[in-house]
Amino acid sequence: MSSQNHHVSVPTMTCSGCEANIKGALSNLSGVDSIKVNLSDRTIVISGDAQIEAVIKTIAMAGYHAIELSSATE
Repeated sequence: MSSQNHHVSVPTMTCSGCEANIKGALSNLSGVDSIKVNLSDRTIVISGDAQIEAVIKTIAMAGYHAIELSSATE
């Protein structure tokens, strides 16, 4: 399986505590290689083999609403 970059918006991510919670949850998700957060834009880029559905579900289970913006295969 090729590596993917998933770009998601998390409008409910409003502080560094939110960022830490989401990064912690995503770091436990199988297939996630890297997580890049832009708190000011409330966006996250997740790289790896994780499926976007699993990424969105993991963020939701951490208590945040996420919206897929785009996905690209490397």
